[in-house]
Amino acid sequence: MCASACYEIGCALGDAPTRGTLALMLAGLLWYVGFIVVASILVSFGAVDSTRRPGYRRRDGKQEGTLMWPSLVMTAVVAASFAASHYSLT
Repeated sequence: MCASACYEIGCALGDAPTRGTLALMLAGLLWYVGFIVVASILVSFGAVDSTRRPGYRRRDGKQEGTLMWPSLVMTAVVAASFAASHYSLT
């Protein structure tokens, strides 16, 4: 979603009617690039967290899914902001 939003905003940059809209588009572009960077870091941590290490397990033997909730929240935020930028910036 972030790459699609970056492409969509990038294509619409030349058609910005005002400087304020252009600034808002550039801020949106930076917003999505930031999410791409954070998501790649989150994926790296998820790959490390998925290895079997007894130190990161709970007492009942189940592995903690601590990275699942930030991932779900981030997906929801990106989906909502993509819909908002699609209908308002382009």
